[in-house]
Amino acid sequence: EISECDWSSDVCSSDLSVGAQTVKEAEALYNTGKYPEAVALYEQLVNQNPNDATLRLKMGKSYLKNNQPAQAIPCFEFARRKKLMRGERCLGDSYLLMYRFDEAVKAYENYIKHFKEASDILEAEQGLARAEQALKMLERIEDVTMLDSFYLDANEFLSAYKLNRELGEVMPLAQLFGSRVPENLFAYMSGRQDRIIYPQEVDGQTDLMIAYRLGDNWSESTTLQGNINSNFNENYPYMMPDGVMLYFASEGHNSLGGYDIFVSRYNSGNNSYSTPQNVGMPFNSPYNDYLLVIDEFAKVGWFVTDRFQPQGRVIVYEFVPNNEKIILEELEPQQAVALASLKEIHWAESHFEKTMNNAEGQVGIAPLDSIYFIVNDNMIYTSMKDFKSEEAKKLYQESVDKLKRLKTLYVLLDGKRRELFLTDDEQDKLVISEDIVQLEQEINDLQKQHVDLMVQSRRLELAKVFS
Repeated sequence: EISECDWSSDVCSSDLSVGAQTVKEAEALYNTGKYPEAVALYEQLVNQNPNDATLRLKMGKSYLKNNQPAQAIPCFEFARRKKLMRGERCLGDSYLLMYRFDEAVKAYENYIKHFKEASDILEAEQGLARAEQALKMLERIEDVTMLDSFYLDANEFLSAYKLNRELGEVMPLAQLFGSRVPENLFAYMSGRQDRIIYPQEVDGQTDLMIAYRLGDNWSESTTLQGNINSNFNENYPYMMPDGVMLYFASEGHNSLGGYDIFVSRYNSGNNSYSTPQNVGMPFNSPYNDYLLVIDEFAKVGWFVTDRFQPQGRVIVYEFVPNNEKIILEELEPQQAVALASLKEIHWAESHFEKTMNNAEGQVGIAPLDSIYFIVNDNMIYTSMKDFKSEEAKKLYQESVDKLKRLKTLYVLLDGKRRELFLTDDEQDKLVISEDIVQLEQEINDLQKQHVDLMVQSRRLELAKVFS
């Protein structure tokens, strides 16, 4: 969550030329949180006075608070060209939200250089630290296969989670303690319903607590021991069935911005949790990311993010959890950003099926050359006819063929896992387990081949386009 950008000391030079009352109205809209209305009014003012740098700054600030960092950036860059450096911190914030981390670092450094005694210098330094951390995280993006995505109102995100009840339940805290607790706090109850982990306000922020069932009652809650709780809010806990691995969201622990997802491990020897580790990209971003849940029976996971979404809206991603973390290597900068921000996604069979059951509402009928291929940030192909390189087109088609095969394998694997879950015979379990291992290996190999072919196709196409 980006903190307030303040240039209250600036004098609006356009007060007389556009009418002081109109400028005051725009500022009043902004100050009362009516950001869409403020944006609309500032756009009108800037249209009348296109060379007024201060008005551009104010419009940029309104865009930023209205979750429109892409529109805010030109405003702050205009002010920079006019030597009005007050907007540099907000420019850094906007670059950060658009994954332009190198430029964010420079903008924050410019602000710190010019305003060493500013009241918001601490926010600028924190922004700089986040941008530098994001650059490091961009070098270690996990290879994650997505199954589906759901665009929802922020208060409905739990509807996308289909967790096996034996693994526990995530619920609004108000469901346990009534309407006296805030609606945005969430608790985890174990599958046996013998313990709950939940956030509770302590000294102005929420810490994670735990309580155990004692007959028909609950024990007195205690703070999770170790380094779980920071000086900021912790929320959205989920404990794996082993009782060891805890996922949760925190605004502290050097998060990239707003909530980040962290993991910690319980040590029964000292009844304490290990230092939380940021789960990294693509799960985390400069936006709010939270409630990572994994269903070990179904081999599926979910998490929520509000990246690039309007106010009050979120995306829930359904993904295939890795047994071991797989780091993507030798990525080109643009591809790294696309994968980290989830603008480019490795989809598994469910999404592939939707793609093939296309567009005009006719299930199973789709234009043979209909595609969606991100060549770079400024070039997206929607037809096979868009290719300039025949070799790149051939490799792309091979990658699509791999994806088709992956669809089949995921269906087979899902069936085998259900079969294993329902089987009591130990010998049958052994045979099914061996089949599952073989299928998982084939899927891993195919996923790598699919990614490699996509990368090769992209490189060849770019070489042809710019030759």
